[in-house]
Amino acid sequence: MLGFAMGGNHTACPTSADTATSFSDATSFVMFVNTSSSNQTLYHGSSAATSEQIGSTILMPGERVILWKRRAFHKFWATSAEVFGTPGMAISPEAKAR
Repeated sequence: MLGFAMGGNHTACPTSADTATSFSDATSFVMFVNTSSSNQTLYHGSSAATSEQIGSTILMPGERVILWKRRAFHKFWATSAEVFGTPGMAISPEAKAR
């Protein structure tokens, strides 16, 4: 099981590469949630040229996903502002209780 520690407030995703955001240069992970009632596409881009797309994924309604930013300054945008991102840390707890 993967845990997620929030590192900032959730923010609506920008809807174009020109306005893409890193959701914080201080964190390495972002949790995304699709709050709309239809599938949305989430894009991952390089900060050197926000229009340079690294990859994309489709989020179904209500779906959540945690993505690792290989570089702290990588940026994201989506097909709808109903996709929200929250910066933070992903945590993999040990199976044994201490």
